[in-house]
Amino acid sequence: MKQLSIGQDTLVTGSAVADALLEYAQIVIRNGTSATVTIPILATNGMVDQRSILIGPATQIETQDVDGVTDDELNRFPVPAFTPIGGKGTPADLEPLPGMPEGLGGPRHAH
Repeated sequence: MKQLSIGQDTLVTGSAVADALLEYAQIVIRNGTSATVTIPILATNGMVDQRSILIGPATQIETQDVDGVTDDELNRFPVPAFTPIGGKGTPADLEPLPGMPEGLGGPRHAH
């Protein structure tokens, strides 16, 4: 699991969700636009809740690993299908950013 720091908010979600959100944020920023995403988060009562987040050029997201990984993390925190960016039926096909791992900046497919 990972802890996300977005502005003043601190959220905990599945590692796959956090990684997908970071990749999606790169695409949104590279296209100079904004998008609202809804991701599953761990609520204070231990249940899974949903949180909507506005991603835009000024958004800063930090992540860090946290304890609490469970065998059913992918079931409890599924990666959402993010809205395509670029005015097409699929996400914009962009070249990877310099120094970024392969796959960032290209199309994102839901798991």
